Amino acid sequence: MFGLFKSKELAEKESRITEIGKTLFQQISTVRDKVKAGLINEKEFNERINSMFNAGYLIGYVDEHLSEMFTDEKSKSKYAKRIFEGIFPGSGVKLVQNKLAARRVGETISTDSDKCTEVFMGCQEFDTGISAARYEVSEYSASGEYTPNKLERYLSTGKIE
Repeated sequence: MFGLFKSKELAEKESRITEIGKTLFQQISTVRDKVKAGLINEKEFNERINSMFNAGYLIGYVDEHLSEMFTDEKSKSKYAKRIFEGIFPGSGVKLVQNKLAARRVGETISTDSDKCTEVFMGCQEFDTGISAARYEVSEYSASGEYTPNKLERYLSTGKIE
């Protein structure tokens, strides 16, 4: 009986994890469809999809949800990787890891460096992405009627809200 209960709990978590990935993929997919229809410039979309804000949002959104479901880092990491690879097969984990590494390096850049302003702006975008995602998870958790859309708006307009 104990094993059966655990199995049901895991199935529920697996279902939630799938929904997290679908929600993120839907926001990206909606904008990608607009690009294909010629409504949004493809070059701008590609720059935004590879941006620090996008990576911060993805990490923040996934981490906030997974932190509600798991206490151990191993499980959170396993499912985060699954979500990122589901959204960007073959490159999702690499995308977020590279941007996370850039964010960490940004903290070590000297203010005397020529790249200081650029790095600082990237770090701010990353942090804003995390904050935006956490806000949306909080709103969704408070009211199941809330539909996350800040990533979609950013990918469509380039505006960080």
